[in-house]
Amino acid sequence: MSSLIKATQTNRLDLLKAMQLRINELLGLLHERGELLSIPLEEQESERNQEGLDLRLLREQEKEETNRKAAQTPKTITFGAHNTAADQQKFESINWECYSLATRALLDAVFDKRTLATCTLSGWKKGAKSSRHQLDPLKVHDIVQLVRQKCQVSVTRIKKIIVTKCADTGRNRRCSGR
Repeated sequence: MSSLIKATQTNRLDLLKAMQLRINELLGLLHERGELLSIPLEEQESERNQEGLDLRLLREQEKEETNRKAAQTPKTITFGAHNTAADQQKFESINWECYSLATRALLDAVFDKRTLATCTLSGWKKGAKSSRHQLDPLKVHDIVQLVRQKCQVSVTRIKKIIVTKCADTGRNRRCSGR
């Protein structure tokens, strides 16, 4: 048998193991939905594949991995009339004493760095004839209203900070080469 044929063939035990895992995964889903009668205890305890791996242990490890990934996902909080989502930890650490710092921190909590670097408030770059991407107007509206309410400052001042933040972030990304 040529090495090319050997390289493209799947080991039968690996294929069998993959099929058994998929079947058990599907059975688990059916069982969770109540669409499958409960498996007798003897079969649950003897549930092992040909290599002696405990499939229940594998399922538990998969659940732990899923829970770990969920724990790493940042929690979000929503605010404003349009239910704008923001990173909860960043939102709770905002200092509302200074409207400039609050606006910048809120922008960081709502948008990622790439969005702030590549978008503008109006969708137009100052002095350019071509358009750029515009920040989501609904999110911007929620940010402006929240800062206006908490800091008692005009909409014009808040929008000026947003324009400056986008320009600064764009300049920093270009200088760092990202």
